[in-house]
Amino acid sequence: KNNATTSGNDAKNAKKRIVALKRIICTDFDDANTVFQEVIAMRSFDHPNLVRYDDVFLENLNDTSFGVCIVMELYPSDLQRYLRKKKFKSEPKLIKYVKQLCEGIHYMHSHGLIHRDLKPENVFMKNKYRDLLIGDVQIMLCFYFSNKK
Repeated sequence: KNNATTSGNDAKNAKKRIVALKRIICTDFDDANTVFQEVIAMRSFDHPNLVRYDDVFLENLNDTSFGVCIVMELYPSDLQRYLRKKKFKSEPKLIKYVKQLCEGIHYMHSHGLIHRDLKPENVFMKNKYRDLLIGDVQIMLCFYFSNKK
């Protein structure tokens, strides 16, 4: 991830902050457009245990490659780094993390979103390791199940 700064949509009222910029390289425009549309759809999802995407844009890298750039909050750590450094000393803390993960997964599934590679390095931590957020858009797919009759 690269660092970037953004002032948000309303430059007058927004404070500058450091953000993460994730670039997904696609070898043709159709793939880039599909990823771009999925990220646009995911921007409408709102859950405290899912990474929120602030912005997305396409860039033309050359004649055959395109980048889908996703702007999101920069998180200080992920679950993999946390697990390497700390041991779970309290059962309530572990239960809280499992509950947050389950709530995030339930929200994704209830909105037709499937994460195909959920692992500790795709789970980010914030608020001094109190909250978990599921991320890594590169391997998320949107499937809208037709439950409408």
